[in-house]
Amino acid sequence: MDEERLGRARYHRKSCQGCIYSLYLLGYWYCGYCFYTGEKRGCPPENCIRKDTNPEHRPCEETEEI
Repeated sequence: MDEERLGRARYHRKSCQGCIYSLYLLGYWYCGYCFYTGEKRGCPPENCIRKDTNPEHRPCEETEEI
């Protein structure tokens, strides 16, 4: 499968480090922008214009209990 097309990576991209939308799921790093906001990112991951590192903007707590 084309990993770039799926938007996943085994290793955390340097361009994504610190971003509040980064998701680690089933052994892969994903961009969670679409998941959290409901909108497409609209840019390639290596030139992302949606990166947000402010923890106050975090869409949800990482340790929520279901």
